[in-house]
Amino acid sequence: MSTSPNLKSNIKLRSGVSVTSITGKGLYKSFGEGEMRTTAVNDVSIDIKQGEVALMMGPSGSGKTTLLAILSGLLKPDAGKVTALGQDMWALTEREREHFRLKHCSFIFQGYNLFSSLTARQQLEIVAQWGDGASSREARKKADEILDILGLLKKAHLRPGELSGGEKQRVAIGRALIKNPDFCFADEPTSALDWAHGEQVIDILRSAAHDRGCTVLIVAHDARVIPYADKIFYLEDGKMVDDGGKSIHKTYGKMPS
Repeated sequence: MSTSPNLKSNIKLRSGVSVTSITGKGLYKSFGEGEMRTTAVNDVSIDIKQGEVALMMGPSGSGKTTLLAILSGLLKPDAGKVTALGQDMWALTEREREHFRLKHCSFIFQGYNLFSSLTARQQLEIVAQWGDGASSREARKKADEILDILGLLKKAHLRPGELSGGEKQRVAIGRALIKNPDFCFADEPTSALDWAHGEQVIDILRSAAHDRGCTVLIVAHDARVIPYADKIFYLEDGKMVDDGGKSIHKTYGKMPS
């Protein structure tokens, strides 16, 4: 494995013993009605500690992205409870939940979700200023540090339409990490990247967890991510499977080392 550049300069380290950061208990989520009703998440319980990299794996349609959305406060479960940093997420009002996500959470989506009119640098600066309260000068410094780590500093002035898919994904990852989140929810963060850049991205996410105390939850099909995870969850037909890794081996083949 490669070693990512140290990102400690960008955040105050969280101290203390490892504690549970987010918990889901008895989670259910269905879509549709009557005969068309499909259960995406079926009585799932999960807990992740502060500073852990948790990897969610499973076949397509197994409920991974739905569960990530529930845990991150984006999608309300039909039943069950999500507790994050001691807060009952679904007991909060919609506005309180939005404030919680703004203050504590970052997201890496498959579709990038970049602003078409902003440069790569501006995508990060706006988050540092509005999400983390940084001054313009601080935001520029943080943005350039992270773009440099991601190999994009020379393209900081370019807009999304001038970047490749992999470059846009790296900008999205930089945007997620610049505000020093307590949680980073990543849906297939390496899907648009060759493995040289994919490994770098996963290494950066692991550094955010281990060096900075961020709780990282990754949804991925890429078995090469497995060695970077502290904890692996496997979902199948909406249910959590705990069989000592047999299902992971069956779906993804021999575990990489």
